[in-house]
Amino acid sequence: VLLAQGPDRHADAEQAIRYALGLEPERPTHGYRLARLLRRRALVAEDAETRAALNAEAKAGLEKAVQAHPRNPGPYLELAELLLELGESLDRAEWCARKAAKIRKTPAGQVLKARILARTGRTAEAEAAIQRLVRAGLAAHELAPRKAGARIADLYAGLGGIGFALATGGGGDRAGGHRVAMFEGSAAMAGAAQAAARRAGVNVTAQTCDLARRPLGSDELKPYDAVIFDPPRAGARAQVEALAASQVARIAAVSCHAASFARDARILTDGGYRLSALTPIDQFLWSSHVELVAIFQRGGG
Repeated sequence: VLLAQGPDRHADAEQAIRYALGLEPERPTHGYRLARLLRRRALVAEDAETRAALNAEAKAGLEKAVQAHPRNPGPYLELAELLLELGESLDRAEWCARKAAKIRKTPAGQVLKARILARTGRTAEAEAAIQRLVRAGLAAHELAPRKAGARIADLYAGLGGIGFALATGGGGDRAGGHRVAMFEGSAAMAGAAQAAARRAGVNVTAQTCDLARRPLGSDELKPYDAVIFDPPRAGARAQVEALAASQVARIAAVSCHAASFARDARILTDGGYRLSALTPIDQFLWSSHVELVAIFQRGGG
């Protein structure tokens, strides 16, 4: 009943399942239901620490469910999807998909989807398209035509797939590479990005920052000519509210969830930004999920 009432009641639903699990710890269906609910909560969690903790517990629960339900394809497919989302143990993900297909005659397309995604995940062509759209949309060389290049903040940067493309000056930017400051919730990712920048000799800095809990304020955004943000499925509400109050000339938004993007886009447009470009990208093979890239400009600029 609580699950049917929507995401706002998911925490209450989790408490109810945990209570049932305490009463009947040996009943395997309770653990499976809890793991599935934790996955759903992780998808909408705004901060990286909470998301990681929920996914870790869900993964452990699904591994137990696979052992407890050896003839049920559900736990195998659920575990395969979670491993794909996390980019972990891809051989294990494919094995789970194959196991589910043997238990029940799963449609061939679903098995193919799992196998292809397990091997490729986000396609190289789509990654290149995202970089190209962000670079062209920001046109950062117009904002700072000086030799040093523009100053760009890359929020929710991950390992810096987009930011490094701008810092290295690819794609015909006349001003060459730009100066990119990356902000990422995962300390491990931020550290890896900084180490990569040192090895490559590019003008990139990376620091750990939980933008959902402590977004960059308008004063902190003043030094930047442009901003990129690529948040998790829950979007970037707190950070977008700060961006809407800033004077950053151009913003590139990358999103994997249209609903949270629509909310964030409304905040930006209400704050005086104009949506100048929006491009959907069929990034995930054999999946209904799409990525999108949007460009916002302050006022009529």
